[in-house]
Amino acid sequence: MRKFILFLLILLAIGAGFGYTWFQGLKVDMHARSQTACTIKIDPGMSVQKIAQILHEQGVISNPDLFRWKAYYQKIDKSLKAGEYLFDKGLTIQQTLDLLVSGKTVYQVFTVPEGLTMAQIAERVAEINLESEEFIALASDSAFVRSLGFSVRTLEGYLYPDTYYLSDEVDDELFIRRMVGEFWNQIPKNSKQRADSMGFSLHEIVTLASIIEGEAQVDSERTIISAVYHNRLRLGHKLEADPTVQYAHGTRKKRLLYKDLEIDSPYNTYLYPGLPPGPINSPGSASIRAALYPANVDYFFFVASGDGTHIFTKTATEHNRARRTVRKKR
Repeated sequence: MRKFILFLLILLAIGAGFGYTWFQGLKVDMHARSQTACTIKIDPGMSVQKIAQILHEQGVISNPDLFRWKAYYQKIDKSLKAGEYLFDKGLTIQQTLDLLVSGKTVYQVFTVPEGLTMAQIAERVAEINLESEEFIALASDSAFVRSLGFSVRTLEGYLYPDTYYLSDEVDDELFIRRMVGEFWNQIPKNSKQRADSMGFSLHEIVTLASIIEGEAQVDSERTIISAVYHNRLRLGHKLEADPTVQYAHGTRKKRLLYKDLEIDSPYNTYLYPGLPPGPINSPGSASIRAALYPANVDYFFFVASGDGTHIFTKTATEHNRARRTVRKKR
């Protein structure tokens, strides 16, 4: 009997010691938190012991034993997900475990505005640790372009402008596939059929949309600008679109001079009739929709008024009058 009582006393002492240790650890967890945020990468297959060690070394947690105990007790030790995490200052051990179970890894936010050329997008990808030259090379690789279902020379026009949330593991191919996938997600579902009914290929519609994107500054004018170009194409008139000349020059001049209009390029719509060979930038869904559904108007000309809007006219005489009006305001 005495031995049994002694055994119980030993068990109680051990339990009390463990309880005290746990309670002290809990107090440490509650009061001695990290005072700075940090980013830590958890590799696939990493054990809970190793994770606890790394988090302790980096100052995220102050009690690695309590971290392990909580993970085992809650049966989540096998549920901690790999990835790169941002640990804010002041996290408790429970909050740290919850974050690792959620898999909410660090994301890079990268925004591609409407109207950027492929080259301009490539200039910006350094922000997400990609190489501009490699990005351009892949987006211009004929085999890769074909693998995405396109029969075009490059992906100019198909790198959809949007805000992307990307992991640090993103590479050129993954990002380009993501942008092209977003293009298909954002354009009207019947785009190909609608283009065919209008006598255009989808590539021609995207090309026209890119010109609209280059011209329009006010959303309400997109369908009207589209109508002007559709009207000119229907009658075989040259488009005379400034953004195509700017693309031919490889620069976005605020104002084109007469000598600029003389550049011999298939993208110069002042010299060559019809649409240029391909898109001149990445149009957004509003411009693509405008190209597919132009306004029902009979304008053939427009001139920028200087405040982002345009003056639309039906005849050359009206157009010249509008141009003189705009010049007087400058």
